[in-house]
Formats: sequence, C-alpha cells, structure tokens
Amino acid sequence: MDSLWEKVKKGVSAGASIAAEKAGELSRIGKMKLDIAGVNRDINKTFTELGGIAYHLLSEENAPAIADQEEVKQLVEQLKMLEIDLHAKEAELEAMRSQKKEGDEVPASEE
Repeated sequence: MDSLWEKVKKGVSAGASIAAEKAGELSRIGKMKLDIAGVNRDINKTFTELGGIAYHLLSEENAPAIADQEEVKQLVEQLKMLEIDLHAKEAELEAMRSQKKEGDEVPASEE
C-alpha cells in the first residue's frame, strides 16, 4: 500500500504531465494562429501591390489591358496560392480545436 507521500508524488507527477500536454496543445494552436495571421498579412500586401499596379496601368493614357500584364498575372497566381494556404491552415486549426475539445471530455469512469 502506498504511503500518503507516494500518492501525493504520483498525483503531482500526473498533474504535471497533463499540464505539459495541455501547454503543448495550446502552443501548437497559438503557432497556427500566428501562421494564419502571417498568410493574411501576405494576402493584404499582395492585394495592395496589385491595386497599385492596376492604378498605375489605368492612369496611363494608352492603358494596356491589365489582365494581360505579366506582373498582374503573377500577383493573381500568388493570391490564389496564398488563399489555398490560408484555407489549409484554417482547416488544420479547426482540426486542432476539435481534437482538443475531444481530449477535454472526462471519461465516465473519472466523473
């Protein structure tokens, strides 16, 4: 039979292990939120650049077709890739959150 001290040590050890696991989960979620914010920042930057180019091209007297400009095509393609990346990261974050919620449920035997 374990002494009171042994029971306390086991309880503290189990609690520390659970706390470390939860901290790791929260850290991964926080990192993913930062990644998503970074992608959003890149999208805004690219839209700003695209808008500047469109304005410049439209303000010229002999304005060329904007959609035919190579630089515009590259920026549009970059925006498409960023959008795909953003959706993937948002889906991954949602999966992390749902996994965390499942892990937070208390089994019936422990209630």
